[in-house]
Amino acid sequence: MTYQSAVLAILFAAAPALANLPAFPETIDFTPSDRPEYQGGVDFRTPVPNPDFNEIIGGGMTVPTIYFLPIINTETEQCDEPKLDLLLTSGAVAANLCARSLSFCSEQGTCILKADGEWRTYNVIRRVQGVDRFQDVRGACRFGFGVRSICLDPFYSVAADLSLYAPGDVLYIPALRDVLLPNGELHDGYVIVRDQGRGVKGSGRFDFFTGGMGWKDKKNPFVKLRFNAKGTGLPFHRVVGQVADLVRMKRAFPVLPWPNEGLVDANLAQENTAGTPTSALPSGMRAAAPVVATSPKIDWQAHSRSLPDLRRESIADMRAYIEEATRQGALLIRERNSALPEALIRSALPDARIQGAPATHQ
Repeated sequence: MTYQSAVLAILFAAAPALANLPAFPETIDFTPSDRPEYQGGVDFRTPVPNPDFNEIIGGGMTVPTIYFLPIINTETEQCDEPKLDLLLTSGAVAANLCARSLSFCSEQGTCILKADGEWRTYNVIRRVQGVDRFQDVRGACRFGFGVRSICLDPFYSVAADLSLYAPGDVLYIPALRDVLLPNGELHDGYVIVRDQGRGVKGSGRFDFFTGGMGWKDKKNPFVKLRFNAKGTGLPFHRVVGQVADLVRMKRAFPVLPWPNEGLVDANLAQENTAGTPTSALPSGMRAAAPVVATSPKIDWQAHSRSLPDLRRESIADMRAYIEEATRQGALLIRERNSALPEALIRSALPDARIQGAPATHQ
């Protein structure tokens, strides 16, 4: 059973138990209950060796760009025009911020906002009548989600064209080897596909996630490599085999390795949204009244298709339903009946009761 089909098998089998569960939550918390198991027994500071020739199945020249996690203090920012509402999945207002800042949140997919004295991370989940709706993200995925509720991993994850690459694909970029990162760690040259982008199309076209360091930040190590400059081209290799498995284990894919500090928190004292967002907001962004949340109707037959055909919000909906079902004792996952590693199950089901022999990474 493949990684993707195993995920679908669990989701599809859970359908009967999920019929009458609560609506999709505005806040989601993927805090791991046991940090060491997310490490997979691998020290995240230990460099992964260069790939052998037989572990490279393709490559070429990458055309890189950068995306990041905007950090915005809504309590101090000022703008000439009236502030706009950042809306949660239910339509409730999470924060008021300038149109330029809201553009950054929508364009980058995730942002950290300070409101009412507290910093919180918000991730785009879906669009309603052309307006992005967000979710309050807490816990393990504190840098936000990529596709299929996969945690974004600063400096180690990329967005790619999912018609050509799959989530979990490992890429080796020699130019990244031994690059000094903001937390003092030396990059090992490997990145993992964890996201997709609206304008990220074609072979070798990758958008590199740099956490709280923006594309105008001269201290951003990827800016120093000119990843944000037109005409930059760097060799890359697509890696498989034991090295790829080790990379995914080291980065605790699809969650995050622990500790993973120093990549965003140090930036919270200053905003990082220098420059102008390239996307424009639709008109009529302010909410006239809160929208009453309703339970989404899930077409389980539609969800039996291959994962690349599914929308990100559909997977997020199902994960949230299964998480709630597990809390209520309505769902029992037997790991020996799947090819999923335990860390993946626990990333989606933090409180799951897992029985059976430990699974190995397939």
